[in-house]
Amino acid sequence: MKQNVTILAKNPFTTRVKTRLAEEIGENAACGIYTRMLYQTLNLLVSEPMADTSLTLSLFSPEDRDYFQAAYPELAINQQAGKDLGARIQHALQQAFHKGAHKALVIGSDLPFMHWDLLHQAFSLLRDKAIVLGPALDGGYYLIGMQAPGVDVFQEIPWSTADVLKVTLQKARAAGFQPLLLPEHRDIDHKSDLEAWQAGLMDRRS
Repeated sequence: MKQNVTILAKNPFTTRVKTRLAEEIGENAACGIYTRMLYQTLNLLVSEPMADTSLTLSLFSPEDRDYFQAAYPELAINQQAGKDLGARIQHALQQAFHKGAHKALVIGSDLPFMHWDLLHQAFSLLRDKAIVLGPALDGGYYLIGMQAPGVDVFQEIPWSTADVLKVTLQKARAAGFQPLLLPEHRDIDHKSDLEAWQAGLMDRRS
């Protein structure tokens, strides 16, 4: 069964990234954090591909295609579309199904914990009438997966709030789908998240 993982990404050298984190630590520092996580994610996924699973890099700006295509020729590249994050996620899922995927995941590019085992777990949970979500500690989610094209649970979601996951779960159930949850992880949106991640890195060195 053909599977697809779409990574939503920005070029940190041409576009503002991690805006909430940047307000707390400065834009240059936030850019550095995002850059490390972006390339860590991409390098991991292309170096250890999963059988029968395609990878798509969905870019915020079409002007960045040449930059990423030269560095990652293994990836299919397309452009994000939509006025908010929900619309961009929905577009990414529909593009994957349109190209023949039977199971599709969408992830961010700023997730220090991302690895193939987690993606494999997400794919294994997907079945008819199921939606898989990876909950983040801040009330959002770092991954969403579907098996059914045409399902849209992203309308009127209060993005960048602590209610993102809760409202998405409500909409999924109202649409007749069963939400299934992966392990909870911390993404890096605030200084406290960054400090916890950095402390973990230092602990590994000691």
